[in-house]
Amino acid sequence: MGASLTVDATGWRGQLRRQVPTGWPIAEEVPVHETAIAYREERRREHPVEDLMVEATFDFEIAPQGVYWYADRSETLVNVGVGMQRTPGVPNP
Repeated sequence: MGASLTVDATGWRGQLRRQVPTGWPIAEEVPVHETAIAYREERRREHPVEDLMVEATFDFEIAPQGVYWYADRSETLVNVGVGMQRTPGVPNP
């Protein structure tokens, strides 16, 4: 039995991609400068807010080559995170 679609969900290391034949389209290594790293959490508030908001900020001191964000998902749930381009010599967020 064969699959018509295979998903490599092994993360940026690409364990499946490294095991397929060289000629396959997914066998190609993705250059580091074309990738990004991010961290996100959804947090609950103690007290609901009335005015929901979304804010994304480019601040290269906090997230070099990237962005951090804050997005209300509901009156009590907020999505916060930081993401940035992977750049050699620049620390992770």
